[in-house]
Amino acid sequence: ENNLYIADQTKSRVLIFNTAARDFAGRQIDLPPKSAPKAVAAIPNGRLLYVTESATGLVDCVETESGRVLLKTKVPPGPSRLVMTPNGNSVLVLNVPTGQVSIISTMNQKLIATINVGASPNSIVVSSDNKYAYVSCKSSNHIVIIDIVKRMALAGIKTGNGPTGLALSSDGKVLYLACAKDNTITAFDTATKNKLKEVKLPMDVDFPGAISLDEAGKRLYVTSNATDTIGILNLDTFVFEQAVIGRKSDDVLYAKSH
Repeated sequence: ENNLYIADQTKSRVLIFNTAARDFAGRQIDLPPKSAPKAVAAIPNGRLLYVTESATGLVDCVETESGRVLLKTKVPPGPSRLVMTPNGNSVLVLNVPTGQVSIISTMNQKLIATINVGASPNSIVVSSDNKYAYVSCKSSNHIVIIDIVKRMALAGIKTGNGPTGLALSSDGKVLYLACAKDNTITAFDTATKNKLKEVKLPMDVDFPGAISLDEAGKRLYVTSNATDTIGILNLDTFVFEQAVIGRKSDDVLYAKSH
């Protein structure tokens, strides 16, 4: 259906945006009041959504067609970001207040593991072979590697100051990291854990947050937590291209209505 699901924390709902029509069309999934949903992930066939209720310590399993909450799984306090494994077998959830990662089985919606990772887990990515997850820990300046099959933390990677966004190459060989306090993007070799390259951010893309690779794996998009700018890093040259200035949602709505 080409739907994009967006967690609306303030109104305890999940908004449904149709990317083909470019319209919300009044569609949404209502969650319990004050549940404060923070993130959404879907299984590969799109039939089920998983939504973190950050205020209640629950992860909801939602049927997308009906919008009905089928089951709730209790996890440690403050669940925030979550990621689905590519095979759709597991959901990994960041529990920020406790410095943990929860693993939920999508087969029975049960919590199957809780793994200690360190202070302020911020971002998580999973390898395409479903074997490993990488978690950046903002306050302890390291990346934790999780063996998903064995459900345990492995040796980590020391980082710069304030690690935030993560992105993983499609072959799993290169891990990209944003460090907010250093204003850098670093590439690591996942086999050796060694630093491959590092670049400083442009002045108008400081304090980086989330990062994302394009489909071809040739460019890395970097969001700024301090400005409304998106930086584009060319991964062949490891040089930033011209930054893209974002538009506020109010401006978009105004343009559409006139």
